[in-house]
Amino acid sequence: MTSPTLSGPHWTTSCLHEPLVGASDEIGALAQHVNQCLGRRRRLFVLLCGADSMHAFVACRFVSTLAVLALLAALGSWFW
Repeated sequence: MTSPTLSGPHWTTSCLHEPLVGASDEIGALAQHVNQCLGRRRRLFVLLCGADSMHAFVACRFVSTLAVLALLAALGSWFW
């Protein structure tokens, strides 16, 4: 029994060391589409990036965050 040999990728979109033909038009259309999508979802994207940054900050400092929240709760209950 022989095992199959892997000779590399077999993409139908590869140019195999030949110059790209028509790719600049496709790349330009893709760039226009991405810019249009980002323009429509910019506020949501900014909000999600901020939430992701906050999550990463809190996750790394979980015990410290709990201590600060407990301190704020204690101070809040003392002043009320």
